[in-house]
Amino acid sequence: LNEVEKIKNMNELKTIEKIKYIMDKYLEMLETNEEFRAMEEMELKMIDTDDIEVADYIQNELKNLINPDENFVMLIKEGVNRGEFKEEIDAQLIFKTMSSCILGAELIWILNKKSYSIKERISEIMEPRLEMIIKK
Repeated sequence: LNEVEKIKNMNELKTIEKIKYIMDKYLEMLETNEEFRAMEEMELKMIDTDDIEVADYIQNELKNLINPDENFVMLIKEGVNRGEFKEEIDAQLIFKTMSSCILGAELIWILNKKSYSIKERISEIMEPRLEMIIKK
């Protein structure tokens, strides 16, 4: 499917495909859009590891990393409700885990002067974790 068809048919996609699509779009913007990347880098540089409030800041950033309104958590719950994901998963924990992986990989990517594809690296990290929540 091309991009327009994929967006039009979003409700017909499996939940895991929606999650991968959202992650791919975010990472594509991070790799290719200079303004978006500059904004992300600025936010990451604001984190002062000696600051007492850093945990709150990071927690807030993780919430906003993929989707600002926590629609991503709802998307994971949708996967459970549709029988696509295991019933026992905690959607909030899955979201936090995915966000943490993405943020950590993004930090390392920036520190390594963007010498590799962040999209490929995060796919390598996330694919096995996403497979773990799929109901077999």
